[in-house]
Amino acid sequence: MLALIALHGALVACEFSLVKLRYSLADATALATARKSRRVAKVLDEPDQVARGIRFGLRFCATAVGAVAAMVVHGAFGHWPGMTGVEAEIWIAAGIFIAVVLALYLLGDLMPRGVALARPYATLRATSTFALLFTVLSIPVRRGLRGISQWLFRKAGVEVRQDFNLLDVEVQMRAMGEEDQALPPFLRGILANTLRSRDFKLADVLVPRHQIVFINLAGDIAASLEAARISGHTRFPLCDGDLDRCLGLIHIKDLYRLSATADKLDLRPLKREMLRLPQTEPLPVALEKLLRQKMHMALAVDEFGGVTGIVTLERLIEEVVGDIQDEFDSGEEKLIKHLPEGRGFRISGLAPLRDVEEALGVIINNTEIATFGGLVTSELGRIPATGEHLILPEPRLDVVIEEADARRVIAATVRKVT
Repeated sequence: MLALIALHGALVACEFSLVKLRYSLADATALATARKSRRVAKVLDEPDQVARGIRFGLRFCATAVGAVAAMVVHGAFGHWPGMTGVEAEIWIAAGIFIAVVLALYLLGDLMPRGVALARPYATLRATSTFALLFTVLSIPVRRGLRGISQWLFRKAGVEVRQDFNLLDVEVQMRAMGEEDQALPPFLRGILANTLRSRDFKLADVLVPRHQIVFINLAGDIAASLEAARISGHTRFPLCDGDLDRCLGLIHIKDLYRLSATADKLDLRPLKREMLRLPQTEPLPVALEKLLRQKMHMALAVDEFGGVTGIVTLERLIEEVVGDIQDEFDSGEEKLIKHLPEGRGFRISGLAPLRDVEEALGVIINNTEIATFGGLVTSELGRIPATGEHLILPEPRLDVVIEEADARRVIAATVRKVT
């Protein structure tokens, strides 16, 4: 039993040391030294898989400790001096149960956790073997159980994301932050958003190509400048015909300094460099690149180099800290609005699909489309007309187009079909 409790403690220590190293400001030199161990490097490079293996191992150890305790209780019956019958069984079982729970909590959880948070490098080196062992051995069992759980969820008509590791990390990070003082809810939200941002790509947050206001050197410069003025933005791509021929970036303050008339303007000398990023770039990587190069806007491109949209520094930061609004944004309409009397939701065509999933409690299996309007257009193969009614097949959504123009879906009323 002591061996099982010790193994439980090793897995707890490995889990907390892993969280401490991956999600705190770890010393780069010490981390590089720790990575010299192949076992430690594998644990750090595959945290999600290892976390699943650790969770399986913890449940195995706890169950095994309970089984051993039951055998100890059974073997103790009839051997306790001065007590016989039911009274002896109750007192023996209660005593052994309390002793096992206290030992498991103290030696198998509390102390390993404290050691891991205090000395994460040494702890991870000492315990990584056990974590990797359970990770490998539990793969067939975990796959089988995941398949069974998904089948049961489908039978029950429940759509569930298998995303439990993120929750574990969030809870444990919160626990580490609360050792000295409680984290305010606002900071907890930022922490959760930061961890969640690893699962998103630029395609999830970009402004679609057809919504971009740009200055076209091959067209009417005066009309482009007027459109830029009306838009209220401060930065605009400078293009020679279309966005695929983007030459750079123009800032609105540079235009105000010009004294020449529109037909005599030469904007090429004013252009600044504009970063191009693949639309599959993870959000944290894109944010780091924009900050490092001191840029506020970048073009998102597909695998062929075509421009699919733009992404701004403000939009990436909003993914972490929430919406950033100033006095000019106060009148912005919500992209997703719940309608009364069970009429569903009014959803803007610009609403990101992941926000639609969260609001409606559904899963949309489409990684190529970023917005709800794009999803409707993709399903139909055309731009729908105002008033048109359709049923999206998966997930089953009843959609009525409230407003659309020749280029895009502006808004729709959406209900889940049960």
